[in-house]
Amino acid sequence: MMLLTKLAVMVGSLHMVLGNVYLRRSELGMSDLADALMDEHTLVQLEEAMGSEHRARTESLMKSITEVLRPIFVALPKNNMGRVGPASARFALHRLFVQRHGWQVKGLAAYGETWEGGHPSVALADKVPHKVKHVFDAKLGSAGLSLNELATFAATLEQMIHSEAMSRLQAAYKLSGDEPMQTLQQDEARRVIETYMAIYVTGLNVSATHQSEEQIANVELLYPGWKDTLKFLDNLQLEVVGDRPQYEFNDITDVVEEAGERFGRF
Repeated sequence: MMLLTKLAVMVGSLHMVLGNVYLRRSELGMSDLADALMDEHTLVQLEEAMGSEHRARTESLMKSITEVLRPIFVALPKNNMGRVGPASARFALHRLFVQRHGWQVKGLAAYGETWEGGHPSVALADKVPHKVKHVFDAKLGSAGLSLNELATFAATLEQMIHSEAMSRLQAAYKLSGDEPMQTLQQDEARRVIETYMAIYVTGLNVSATHQSEEQIANVELLYPGWKDTLKFLDNLQLEVVGDRPQYEFNDITDVVEEAGERFGRF
């Protein structure tokens, strides 16, 4: 009886795993079953490291990411398990973010070196807990990544980039002397957006407030293309939000997110 109970629990768990797999066939072979279990294990590891909310957001991005990633993945060389190693994973992620957002992500873009010259998990450095980076390093160093695991990697990185942008925006509000929930006049909103962009293009350490204020005041000296950037922001602000007298936090968020899409360097 105890044995039957254990078998029933195992079968029930297996059905739950397969129910969470996005890319499943109507009849799974043994290799597909192994992939399904490994994909679920990756999500469980990320959930343990970053929480259930991160997993929910990751799963919400998976479908759209996988649709773009699938033809890239199919064309890449794979090991005998049908998985990609570090070089192929780096290339695939680079192509994904270029196609999806126009982003050149540090650690993924080759910048003249060979694709074998770097490890894709470098792009996660300082963005996620070490345990998360280790999950992907371990898989790339052993069996490689399946399509679903590669999509999970991409969704995790995309979330971290978005989180960085929101932290940057919070800092821009603080340095501008405003509060995110305030309704801002157009000129005040422009000041916040310009401060955000100054932080973005110069890579300022926004935790060092006094130093950041000085660098923002001298951004034109630090970043020669600043005058052109200001023209770009004025046009973008008008395009995204329109010529309205007041801006809410969501309006400013829309502008800076679109600026990130257009500038595309992370």
